This record gives sequence, C-alpha cells and structure tokens, in this order.
Amino acid sequence: MTARGRRVRAALRHEESKEAPAAFFEEWYAKNRARTKALFDVIADEAYYSRPIDLRHPIVFYEGHIPAFGFNTLVKRALRGPSIDPQLEALFARGIDPSDEEAGRSGRQEWPSRAAVRQFAEEADRRVREELSRTDLDRPGDPLLHRSEAVFAILEHEAMHQETLLYMFHRLPLNQKRRPLSYAPRVKGEIPAQAWIQIPAGVATLGADEQALRFGWDNERPHRLEGVAGFSIQQHNVTNADYLEFVKSGGDPPAFWEKSGDDWYWRGMFDLVPPPMS
Repeated sequence: MTARGRRVRAALRHEESKEAPAAFFEEWYAKNRARTKALFDVIADEAYYSRPIDLRHPIVFYEGHIPAFGFNTLVKRALRGPSIDPQLEALFARGIDPSDEEAGRSGRQEWPSRAAVRQFAEEADRRVREELSRTDLDRPGDPLLHRSEAVFAILEHEAMHQETLLYMFHRLPLNQKRRPLSYAPRVKGEIPAQAWIQIPAGVATLGADEQALRFGWDNERPHRLEGVAGFSIQQHNVTNADYLEFVKSGGDPPAFWEKSGDDWYWRGMFDLVPPPMS
C-alpha cells in the first residue's frame, strides 16, 4: 500500500473514531514506534554509524530523528513544552537529506553513543505519548493544531521514514544485519500473462483535497484537476526474464541485482536469492 493509500485508510478510520481521537492517535503512534524499533533491531552494532547511501545520513541519525521530530513538532512547537536536551534536539532535527555540513559528519566520534540516542528517544516518546492522551489537539485556526495537523504530521512522518530505512538497510552488507526468525523472501507465485491496455483520455486528480482528507503535506497542495491524453501501458510489472534481456543487451542492472559467475541473483534484505525468471 502506498503512503497516500495508508493515509486515506487512516483518515477514514479517524472519521469513524471521532468520539475517542486520543485513543486513535495513541494506537497509531504505538504501532509506528513498534515497527520502527523492529527495523532498528535488525541492524548490527558495527553498522550503526555507517552510511549505506551517500545521499542519506548515517543510520544513527534516523534512530534519533524520528522521535525528535515528534517531540519537536508536537511537544515543543505546538504545545510549548520544555526541552529534553537542546543539543540533541537540534542534532536530530533536520530531515531526510543532510546538508553539506552534515554530510561531512560521518565518523563515529561525531555522533552520540547508541545508548545515548536510545535514552533520548525513550524520553521523547514518553512526552509525545503523554501529550497524545490530551483531548484538545484539534484547535481551529491554530497554526500547528488546526485539524490536528501536528499530530498527523508526526504519524505520517514516521511511516515515510520506515520506507527510507528499508531501502537504506537493503544496501548494507548481509552480515551487518540480524535476520528475524520469521523472515522468508517472497519469490514464488503465478506470473500473470502480460498485455498492453489502453487508457482513454481523462482527468487526473492531483494533490490533497482538504475536505476529503484530514491531512496533506504542503507539496500536495493545492488540490487540482489536470487533463491527461490517452496512452497505452503494460498491465503488469516487467518480469525478471524481460529485464534480464535488457541487461544482456547492455542495460544497467537494478541496484538490487548481483552477479556471481554467469548467474544473476536478487539481493534481498538477508540473502542472495535466485530470482524467478518466468
């Protein structure tokens, strides 16, 4: 499910639960935090300060940034609560893309210990959870709490960073991750027959409609309609076999393929897996 699809489903759930918004927000926040914790538990200690992707921060940053964003946005800015640690709040404030100065901060000595990051995160979590239990988080006209925007922002923000973490962790060496006992890659299933389908000309809806959704990011506004000419498209994704023909013809392989001898493998999160070539 896409991030927007999750938001639509969550918005509908929120509309159905208006009699208890605090419980709704607390449950959503708890699920987010549990999933993020499970993702960081995958990472071995020796990988914690590494940068699997050059255009992203080291992994350590994100374990502090996600709870710091929630704390800074809701507790400090929206509700005017006191600081925990101004230095760490500032260190972990910036988002997904590091500045030029931050990009140079790559050594382990430039970052707090993992224990210190987790201690800060736990206190930030405690204070966010405490505020989520309030009943006045929807304040019409408030720059941050109108329609509970600050709350939805921290909830959506964490879900987006879970996607960031997954594609970052995908690039780590396999021996720097702890494989969950229940993990098994999905490589089986029927391959649907490929076909081209015609999409008639029509009107596409772009952006977030505030009347339909409780929350939307600033780059999803304003809501507008755009005409789209007719076009054709394949009904299903390109298969591994089709893409292999492209690679054999000189095309670049995907970042998650690796070659060993004459054979190509899918580089999963924890294994090199022979991809089905049907």
